Amino acid sequence: MLKKPGIYKVGGLGACTLIDKSSLNKGVNFSRLYNISYIGEDRHFCIRAAALGIQLYVDTYYPAYHIYREEDLEGVDEYKKGNINLNFKINRLNAYNTLKVALEGIGDCGYNKPINRKYLNFFEEDLVSSILLNYNRTIIKDRVKNKREIISYKIIEMNNIDEVKIKVIYSDRGYSNDYSYYKEFFSEFIVKILKNEYKIVSWDNKVEREPIVTPLIRKAKDKGNKLTLSMVVKNEENRFLKEVLISAKEYIDNAVIIDDGSTDNTVDIIEDILKDIPYRLIKNEESKFSNEVSLRRQQWDETIKINPDWIVFLDADEIFEDKFKDYIRVLMENTEVDGYLFRLYDFWDENHYRDDSLWCAHNTYRLFLIRYQENYNYLFKKTAQHCGRIPYNCINLPYFITTLRLKHYGWARVQDRIEKYNRYMKLDPKGEFGSLEQYKSILDKNPSLTLWEENNM
Repeated sequence: MLKKPGIYKVGGLGACTLIDKSSLNKGVNFSRLYNISYIGEDRHFCIRAAALGIQLYVDTYYPAYHIYREEDLEGVDEYKKGNINLNFKINRLNAYNTLKVALEGIGDCGYNKPINRKYLNFFEEDLVSSILLNYNRTIIKDRVKNKREIISYKIIEMNNIDEVKIKVIYSDRGYSNDYSYYKEFFSEFIVKILKNEYKIVSWDNKVEREPIVTPLIRKAKDKGNKLTLSMVVKNEENRFLKEVLISAKEYIDNAVIIDDGSTDNTVDIIEDILKDIPYRLIKNEESKFSNEVSLRRQQWDETIKINPDWIVFLDADEIFEDKFKDYIRVLMENTEVDGYLFRLYDFWDENHYRDDSLWCAHNTYRLFLIRYQENYNYLFKKTAQHCGRIPYNCINLPYFITTLRLKHYGWARVQDRIEKYNRYMKLDPKGEFGSLEQYKSILDKNPSLTLWEENNM
């Protein structure tokens, strides 16, 4: 590491040592320590310095020239001439380091995060004015949040040792008016030493270039997000639909519901409970459940027609724990994620969930809440049963795991378990789309159950 020119913190020093006045005032010196057996005053100096809390550094920019006797002074001029190229190298390195800190520093900003003045100090005043003008015209106006990174650079030789030209390719990524962007630019900079400080005096030829790989353009609103409930229902009048909708109504902004051929009062329940919020109700004359992928695809297509911000996918027998409504708005404001994973608990009665090797969904985190990305190519599993209510490749987008829990009452009543057992055995008798062993366990007489406890923390 020390072969790369720089200043490094070390444990010991030798020979040429520059000592500042504050260290001398603390009492650092080369006197021998009586209880240290090491030979050499340099070692005693370093031990004493460490004991006094003085940090030691080595400067590897220049090779040291040792002067032990008077005749060694004759070699100083030759030593200095030999280091001319090294001076250029050091100057180039310092100039680039200055440019990197300054360019990336001013690029780390946003409409709610002004440019840090300490980075502007690296630029000449004329450049500072144009940088601030651009900030006011675009960053604030377009609600930009930006991060900048130098991808590559090339230092161009110049005749003046105090002046360095640097060609740079850098990237800007972030969000503008709630949509992500990624851009790459080519620019030329000139860095000069002015009053013993490196200053960026020129910024020319800012040209946008085509990235080798263009990331997905994401929608990412940090406020004002609306939540859409997406659901499929069928003959839910005497089950849990009413409780589910009353609970969901506390946190959703609108809903899209597919009624898959109900013959009871399911539609009336929906219209009554959701009458105060916008919703779309699509009625299938004939059920599509025997080909679930077709039904789920219909659910998806109808939901995205309203161009939702966030979508929560619930079945008519699923209810989030009470505190979900207190956290959902905070979750949706996170611009870095497009989905949240939750644990689902299969209730076997009103207060207990099943917990055994075949019924352990609560040990797995699954997507139920996603941010809709209009530029993403969503894909569904093409299986007749158990294709999933959400496109399977949603998991490839950035997501977070949450400790919030989802209660599933689909197995909570004996008559429901019998009905589902018969349905799965009819539609999937060989267990091609699911677990035949799990199907058969639906009617176990003594299942392992665990008491549900609300977590209000």
